[in-house]
Amino acid sequence: MKDWVIGIYLRLSLGDSDLGNKKEESNSISHQRVLIGNYLEKQVDLTDCERYEFFDDGYSGTNFERPGFEKMIEKVRNREINCVIVKDFSRFGRDYIELGDYMERIFPFLGVRFISVNDGYDSLDYKGTTGGLDVVMKNIVYTYYSKDLSVKTSTAKRMRMKRGEAPGLVPYGYQKDPDNKKKMIIDPEAAAVVREIYESFLGGMKLMDIIRMLNKRGVESPAARYRRTHPEHPRYDFFSEKSCWSQSTVRKIIGNEAYTGTYIAHKRQSAGLGTGRTVKVPEEEQIRIENAYEAIISREVFDEAQKRRKKQKAVFKRLDYPLAGKVKCGHCGRRAARHKYPKQGIEAVYYCCGYAREQGGMDQCPMDTVPESDIYQVIRDSLCSFQEVLEPVRKKVKDQEETVKKEYADVNKKSEELHRMRENLDSDLMNLAERYWSGSIKKTEFQRKKEKLESKVRKAEEELEKLRDDMKNLRAQQNTEAPGILYKIESFDGETETTGLLIRELVDKVVFYDKTHLEIHWKIPEELMKLLKGGQSMFS
Repeated sequence: MKDWVIGIYLRLSLGDSDLGNKKEESNSISHQRVLIGNYLEKQVDLTDCERYEFFDDGYSGTNFERPGFEKMIEKVRNREINCVIVKDFSRFGRDYIELGDYMERIFPFLGVRFISVNDGYDSLDYKGTTGGLDVVMKNIVYTYYSKDLSVKTSTAKRMRMKRGEAPGLVPYGYQKDPDNKKKMIIDPEAAAVVREIYESFLGGMKLMDIIRMLNKRGVESPAARYRRTHPEHPRYDFFSEKSCWSQSTVRKIIGNEAYTGTYIAHKRQSAGLGTGRTVKVPEEEQIRIENAYEAIISREVFDEAQKRRKKQKAVFKRLDYPLAGKVKCGHCGRRAARHKYPKQGIEAVYYCCGYAREQGGMDQCPMDTVPESDIYQVIRDSLCSFQEVLEPVRKKVKDQEETVKKEYADVNKKSEELHRMRENLDSDLMNLAERYWSGSIKKTEFQRKKEKLESKVRKAEEELEKLRDDMKNLRAQQNTEAPGILYKIESFDGETETTGLLIRELVDKVVFYDKTHLEIHWKIPEELMKLLKGGQSMFS
């Protein structure tokens, strides 16, 4: 009698939970174990044989990429197992082509006995074949059953998506509603960070500056926060304890439309049953629900951030040195030409008007050249002088922001009161009309009261229009760019690399007239520039 070394294989798929309690129980790991154990106890040639058990809990049978299955097959190939037993064919796999390949070619070649208890199949009885048409048909049915189950599962998921139910993982800045796990609500602490990122980005800060700012302040990264608030979940277990903010993290936040309250789902779908791959779904076929939950940022802010992202990419591709396109001739306004030449063994760079040689007459542009190092030095000196007044400037900017916020809140409150009054007046007009139609008041009284109410409505509309203008003016006074600009100036350390980065960000153009006359035009709002230069701003 041949000595058998048995590999017991058990599998439970997540999809089995969709089949009802009885079916789910019958497919459970414990039930499969008991059923196979009882079968082996009744087989004289298998009762006392050595046994190994392998199981995959939560893995689909549509492919064979399962850790337990792979361990078992490795032992089969190493001739450590020569008998494989399963509850039924579907537990081994639902792809009838690959299952047939194992039954007809692989197992017979390796001398492995294959048993499927519920299907009454033992390869010793069939000499390595599939067992006839009935077995083949069973495998085909299992395959099509898997496809049907896959469609039903996908349809159920799609219906949940169309209802706007939150996915398993919610974006940073949100959390699952404790009262309804299918809905998302704002996570106040994280949402404040998301808003700050957008404000800083639109204020002119580069991604690297935002990252440094957040890490310097010790703000928890999304991974660190998730790990702290969900200690039971292994999602970020592989991350370092010192995980911090990165460019990819900030870039994803800035590009995530979910923060506008828009629910977007069905972005990817399976490439095919059993493939394990997904493909991108065209935007027009994705599921979109506007205002599905409370927004962290407005649609206007998000759209403006996307414009700046595109512009930033275009500028980055076009520029290959910090002053590219920024140096202008003060006489003709044309872009200066950049030249390199060796000077005492070192490559020197200078700028000159590229059209001076071709010009003639009294108005000809000078042939003067300006070394790039001189321009850098003037910019360094200016940045150093800005740094000397940073603290008082910050205080003035903060005070101005507080004043504007208070005024804005007052105007907004008045606006809300007027809106309510306007709604009440409309209601009064409607009630008056209903009384007239019912005959409760005469036409003359109706017209008199109607004119009086309409006069109040017009007055309310005029006041609302004035308040809208006031709010618009207050928004214009809000210096949203100031914090980002001041942070960039603070980061200046005098090094050439830092100077180059700030030239790209803060310098609009450099105008030269001759070797000693340079003008730096900054991309800094006029009121903030007055403060940095020591002048008094109109809002100080």
